[in-house]
Amino acid sequence: MTPSILETNVFAAMRTFILSIVDCEVIRTQVNRVSTPKRDFIALTPTSLTPFETNTDSWTDTTKSVKRPAQMSIQVDCYGVNSVDRAQTIAALFRDDYACQSFASSGFDMQPLYASDAQQMPITSGEDTYIERWTFECVLQINPVITVPIQTANTLTAGVISVDRTYPP
Repeated sequence: MTPSILETNVFAAMRTFILSIVDCEVIRTQVNRVSTPKRDFIALTPTSLTPFETNTDSWTDTTKSVKRPAQMSIQVDCYGVNSVDRAQTIAALFRDDYACQSFASSGFDMQPLYASDAQQMPITSGEDTYIERWTFECVLQINPVITVPIQTANTLTAGVISVDRTYPP
């Protein structure tokens, strides 16, 4: 059983939103044996998944659906000479209806909540040179549903039995 919204769905929607704004590559981090792009790029890293509330259950004749709204945080790292401009633009539009429309068109039940302020966090490369990086966090609400099969009785026949006769003392 899997949730109706997978992590890959969230990252695809986030990547689509960012690519509509910038002209550089957008990658997902924490993928082994994949080198970083040679030019400016944006890296997305999942940082947390925190439930908002307890489960909400609903039933049909054959299934039970469990909905648990959650807050998902994604760190956005902008690398390169235009990183501050890209970070500012993405963070501003993530707080706007522009992002709401983009995520609504993904076909999944998710919406942006807010973006933190961008901060410069330069890093040093293996060649001991500084690489400009601006980083901030985007927070979304996702509403995944997990559907499980259940057994139900559509009809029931009730009858009367004599307990003393059926189950003598």
